[in-house]
Amino acid sequence: MQKWSRQMPFVVPVVAKEDLANCQDILEGVRMAQLRDGPEVAALAGEMRAINERLTIAVRLPLSPEAADRIMELSRAGLKVFQLCADQHGREKLGDGRHGRHIKDALREVHGRLVKEGIRDEITLIVSGGIALAEHMAKAIICGADLVAVDTALLVALGCRVCRDAHPRNSEGEATCGAGELCPAETDSADAAYATARMVNLMGAWHSQLIEVLGAMGIREVRRLRGEVGRAIFMEDIEKEAFGDICRVPRSQVSA
Repeated sequence: MQKWSRQMPFVVPVVAKEDLANCQDILEGVRMAQLRDGPEVAALAGEMRAINERLTIAVRLPLSPEAADRIMELSRAGLKVFQLCADQHGREKLGDGRHGRHIKDALREVHGRLVKEGIRDEITLIVSGGIALAEHMAKAIICGADLVAVDTALLVALGCRVCRDAHPRNSEGEATCGAGELCPAETDSADAAYATARMVNLMGAWHSQLIEVLGAMGIREVRRLRGEVGRAIFMEDIEKEAFGDICRVPRSQVSA
């Protein structure tokens, strides 16, 4: 614990109910912690605030068609920070295992619901899943995200080959990339200084690209980019404007 004391303020632990009794020291030293969504999440958040009243608590939610309703429910219980987790392809997680809507469509729905209810500025939305390029970050913010969480891209910066099928999966069905001796790139044993430099370089490059995007739009700060869908062009809108109601004709109906 003493070894990591300097890094503790920058760690965001994901806490479960059964872990709460054994992680009080950790919660006292961090600035933010996360809870997985569940029926007792509001009560657990209260217990965590009793340990550290300045703690920012975020709830991890799967990005799904029910996400907007769940955020409204939890916001009435006093929770204000939510991380919407899409799958690795940037799509909704449906209960039957199928891929749902793209993250841009689901996020716009959640953002629009919060705006309609008049509480958008009270809620912080963190989005993760399928964020692989700097442009994905800018697009997610345009669609309504306040923050973007990056995972796989940072592993790739350390040499990860994204061989997900070779790794065990966690309780959410996600591959634990970099776990144990199965990782050919040995990202789990990378030198701390080397890993830090690689990640800082990647995020610095993404920052420069985001500044370029903001400059092209005439926006001075990224906070003003949130929800600015009027400055974006969506493929489906362009296709509808160009082709209207034209439908694809089956090949069998096309004369030779």
